[in-house]
Amino acid sequence: MINVTNARCSCVRFKDSTCTWCVEICPHKILKVSNNGLCFDESTCTYCMLCVSVCPTGALEEKYFNLTNTIAQITDIPLPVIRCRRNIELKGRVRTSCFGFFSAEYLIILHFSQQKPVQFNMTECGSCSNREIIQIFLNCSKYLPRKRERLNLLIEMLPKEKQRLLIDTFWFFIYFTEVCNGCTACVGLCPTGAISPSQLGKRKPFRSKLCTGCMLCTEFCSQERIKVEEYADNTLTHPAI
Repeated sequence: MINVTNARCSCVRFKDSTCTWCVEICPHKILKVSNNGLCFDESTCTYCMLCVSVCPTGALEEKYFNLTNTIAQITDIPLPVIRCRRNIELKGRVRTSCFGFFSAEYLIILHFSQQKPVQFNMTECGSCSNREIIQIFLNCSKYLPRKRERLNLLIEMLPKEKQRLLIDTFWFFIYFTEVCNGCTACVGLCPTGAISPSQLGKRKPFRSKLCTGCMLCTEFCSQERIKVEEYADNTLTHPAI
């Protein structure tokens, strides 16, 4: 599913090129580059497409996925959801390659080509052999405010009784109701990375120290499947993490 055009590779075009972007980003370390070109073991490649997304010259390209066709499909769907090839066929969802394929350029193109939000369904990512790439995909736009970052560092240094006082005041408890369908829209929407795919549907807090209580997830979820509460209301049954 990956087309290799060695004539475009920087290392082939210039023998002293230091470009190793594809080699460095490969999670399985199966890609090799030399003056003779690119090569990889197709029997062990999981086609996460990260090498394709970072290649600056187009020497590596997805063989079947066409972004133009995807945009055309999305245009005809009121609330489009992009899914990878592993995900089952569902109404309103557009099938694509692994999400590792979506470089910053492609994400920007998707955003500006539509007059509506486009969601990525990541329900299969947690059990996928390419699950390493999901953090790269999700963390590209996550940011924890410095004031919260420094507060968390302080909490770690304090005695437990003082930790509890600050945790009850500043941390939040996040859980999902039984009717959560795991669409993962909240995962991409969360600005700090407090919500991750592995926790969807579970009634326990996780990474509460990253939740700043912005309530964006609850406002966005039209089915009211997400609950955010002050941590103090759950201290007896949900110890600090």
